[in-house]
Amino acid sequence: MKVLFINHTSDRSEVELYLGLKAKGVDISLILDPEDTATEKLRENGIEVTVTKIKNRYDFVFDNLLKKIIKEKNINIIHAPTSRGLASALRVVKGKLYIKLVSYRGTLGHLSRWSLLARQTHLSKRVDAIICNCLAVKSYLVNQGVSEKKLYTIYKGHHVSWYQQGEAYTREDFKIAESAFVVGCIANLRPLKGIDVLVKAISYLKLGRPVVCLLVGENRIAHLTKLIDKLNLNHQIKLLGFRRDISRILPICDVTVMPSVRREGFPRAIVESMSLNVPVICSNIGGMPEIVDDHVNGLVVPANNILALSKALEVMAKDNDFRERAAIACFETVQMKLSVEEYVTKTHNLYLDILKNA
Repeated sequence: MKVLFINHTSDRSEVELYLGLKAKGVDISLILDPEDTATEKLRENGIEVTVTKIKNRYDFVFDNLLKKIIKEKNINIIHAPTSRGLASALRVVKGKLYIKLVSYRGTLGHLSRWSLLARQTHLSKRVDAIICNCLAVKSYLVNQGVSEKKLYTIYKGHHVSWYQQGEAYTREDFKIAESAFVVGCIANLRPLKGIDVLVKAISYLKLGRPVVCLLVGENRIAHLTKLIDKLNLNHQIKLLGFRRDISRILPICDVTVMPSVRREGFPRAIVESMSLNVPVICSNIGGMPEIVDDHVNGLVVPANNILALSKALEVMAKDNDFRERAAIACFETVQMKLSVEEYVTKTHNLYLDILKNA
């Protein structure tokens, strides 16, 4: 099989996917954006990479380049995770049913069967397979009218070592008492992430010892600092902003929280936390409950429920035995359920499956 990936910039999981597919004998080529930092590594491993920028969904210059590559390499599968690449591929392969199209969807929302743009990408009947990064995304697409036969749920693969970089900070580095119960939240701080729910839940906690919450990520919530002031939590909640040293911050946390209230797929922050043996409390939104197993490797609470989240935090703070068991289970979950090997194998099997109908 000859597969052409059209991507923008590749995350670590995708780089491992490319390399893993090549190791399985797939003749794989890539089109990547100039910003992709993995290009040289991929070339060193024998993968041909064309570097170019797709300007928009209607980049007809790119269409011509794509036609040339397909013809020269006799491509029979195009894997296009991004909307721009997929829109171009759909134009180029029109009438060429022997070329199979694979896309990817990692979030809920922003698709409508009545939208022309959606019908020109993921909701096009010409797309042969859509990889869903969790069951919740699959369910969402079914509700948008996509045939379940073309939907494949494949979790992205991870190595725990990716998130174990650098020496961990100490609590003293952040002026946090050793006796404190430390809650972490790693996210782009937007309204849909439910950060205000977490802040209010923190205000309800009465543990008899200090409680500190570390909010890591760019703050895009206009009223957040006012809410913290109003609840008199300035001494408890620390806004750390965007950080590149998350793996050094997480080990000082007793628990991390992902309190999203809507449209959540499967956030990588959960994987980062679990890889560092830090249990997770999440809301029952999107794909999070598929990985956070309630009362096994964490706790799952109803979305937008301040009291339920506060109670879950109290359980984590007071039940040391459960927290320790959950920490061990977190690490095992990443190794067993989110392995790179399974990610590669399931993607390869998808290719074989769609080629049967070529």
